[in-house]
Amino acid sequence: MIEMKKSLLFTALLFIMYLLCAKERNIVILQTCDIHGNYSGWLKLASLIKEEKKQENVILIDCGDTFQGNPVSIIDKDNIAAKILNMLGYDVWVPGNHEFDFGSDNILRLSSLIKADTLMANVSFKKSAPSVKSWKIYEKNGIRAAVIGMTFPYLKNSIWGRERGTFEVKSVDHALERIIPEVMDAKPDMIILAVHNGLDISGPDGETLWKTAWKYPQINLILGSHSHREISGVAVGPGPWFAQSGSRAGKLLKVTASVDTLTGKVSFSSFLRDGSEASPDKELSEALKTDFEESENSLAQIIGKTSIAMLPPSGKELNSTMTELIASAIAEASGAQIVFYGAPGGEFSVNAGPLTLNDICRIQPYEDSIGTLELSPSEVSAIIKEQFEKRTKFKHFLYLWGICAQVDSKGNLLRPLIIPGKGEWSDESIRIKTAFGSYDLAGAGNKFPFLKKTASSTLSAPFDTQTLVRDAIRRYISKHSTLTLNKREWLKISNE
Repeated sequence: MIEMKKSLLFTALLFIMYLLCAKERNIVILQTCDIHGNYSGWLKLASLIKEEKKQENVILIDCGDTFQGNPVSIIDKDNIAAKILNMLGYDVWVPGNHEFDFGSDNILRLSSLIKADTLMANVSFKKSAPSVKSWKIYEKNGIRAAVIGMTFPYLKNSIWGRERGTFEVKSVDHALERIIPEVMDAKPDMIILAVHNGLDISGPDGETLWKTAWKYPQINLILGSHSHREISGVAVGPGPWFAQSGSRAGKLLKVTASVDTLTGKVSFSSFLRDGSEASPDKELSEALKTDFEESENSLAQIIGKTSIAMLPPSGKELNSTMTELIASAIAEASGAQIVFYGAPGGEFSVNAGPLTLNDICRIQPYEDSIGTLELSPSEVSAIIKEQFEKRTKFKHFLYLWGICAQVDSKGNLLRPLIIPGKGEWSDESIRIKTAFGSYDLAGAGNKFPFLKKTASSTLSAPFDTQTLVRDAIRRYISKHSTLTLNKREWLKISNE
């Protein structure tokens, strides 16, 4: 009986000692992603970020697609965004797929300018890249947090031509197989995976971040991006917590991680802070005033004039004055007789009158270059059909120019293709130079597998002009001003 009392007393003492020794430590992880050069929104988030960073236990991370999407970024070559990352004291920058639009050299240039650590564990560059790391441990409030960075794992579905050979990209899981043992050896208190990919996005390998969470329970927190979704926080897999801040600097993600220093258990709470009602940070606004003014002055430059409005396709239209302009410019720059291209500016239109550099940047907001293929009539027909098969699902349609085609509602050719001024084209031995954007030749994010396969065939004589579509449009407007382009009916749906 006495021994039992001693045992109970000893157990109680141990429990009291545990309670006295146990200590829960907190750190805060702030995330932005998919800002796409929305500086007005970012300057508002800056006020929230500075407020949060008054505490000493904060890790600030951006998960990519930071720059592209704003005419100012195009003119400024991303220097303003780099300055904001530095002035706000970001700890980590993970490049997104659109950072690769500007080329590997530009990513390496930016990573040397940005004070934050550039983390990309799943990319290796052909050139030396000392400023790019796979992972790093950040110690805040006595907590050692390992952050692993990953860019979009399916870059090869959006990058084509010579730039494609400047780097190699691996899947998230493939990179983690190498990195996780290394990270675990460093004995961190928690592991964060900061990745430019969405929770449900999968590639040809079927890999998703859901599956990654189950495969690697060592990871405590996954910060997503790319899909533009706002996810305040959700448990995925046996342990990891997933969250994502959204897009265009609308929200700031705040994750509080609590670490039990005795058991090692990590728990999370997270929410999205709305930046729409915040005031732009005065210090940053004043520091960047000259940069913005110089960019806006450049964008106001008049390149030419148009006598008619440049309107994008409306609804299910297959031809428009806007696509006529873009395709005419691509054809002239590449020497192609046929062009397949979209309306990258979305609903943006230009009234009759002056055309500024800002207009051109909005007509073509992406760093897309021109590539050409030598195609047979059956291959052109198959590419047309593929557009109709994917049109409803992806809302990314390549409009035809330079050759007349009549199809049914599913994109099947109803009669031979017609070359204006020459007649029918059905001879398979006659191959015609056809121009596309580099993004589409890479498969447009796996949307166009037939086009991607055709673009990799030596029979198609693929050629990378290394000319940006935007530059081609600018030269065309300057050369042919005042524009008098009219909408022509290249592609027509018939019920016959």
